Amino acid sequence: AKKFAFGLLGVKSIWMILKKAVSSYLAANEELANTQKQIWASLGSFLGPAIEAVIGFVAKAISYLSAFLHLLGFTSKAATSAINSSGKAAEKETKKLERQLASFDELNILSANKSDKSDKDTGDPPVTPLADAKLPDWAKEMGELLKRGKWEEAALILADQLNQLVDSVDWAGLGDKVAYYFDGVLRFLTTAIKAFNWENLGSKLATFLNHLLDGVDWGNL
Repeated sequence: AKKFAFGLLGVKSIWMILKKAVSSYLAANEELANTQKQIWASLGSFLGPAIEAVIGFVAKAISYLSAFLHLLGFTSKAATSAINSSGKAAEKETKKLERQLASFDELNILSANKSDKSDKDTGDPPVTPLADAKLPDWAKEMGELLKRGKWEEAALILADQLNQLVDSVDWAGLGDKVAYYFDGVLRFLTTAIKAFNWENLGSKLATFLNHLLDGVDWGNL
């Protein structure tokens, strides 16, 4: 166990040294640093829509949760403040993502740096709280039943809504779409594996290893 712990410590130390070396080199090499930023920007533009969709879904869910808790009378000022803080954090991350997805020319980089510095010096600007969600009638009815202690009746309303949700999904169509893409991926991989010249790869690797072994003076070991 001690050897394993020392091994992990050594790996961590090596990783920290390499990370510091890379950071120092990037700081000295502006062109390479800009290339790295462009790589992250490209990755962000690819993942951006999914991230924005998730943040939007979370913000909407928090709004409905806040409205439902308020209906039950459980939402205190502290809870409301905490929920709004979550919304502010989500909005701040969205703005940060949008800025990262912008072009990485020199003007935009300087503008972003000034914006960051301004945020640090003056604090976060006020953010509009999440909009109040309008609960559907069935949710209001369920909340009123819960307040009166009619748990079974409230549960029946929820179950009925879930059953309607399940029935509203085109499961056959969804299955056909998933099967289509999954089958396409399998056929793509199978075709690529069969068409690849594995024998040629083995021959090239053998040539590489032979030259490697012949070029090393093993007597120096």
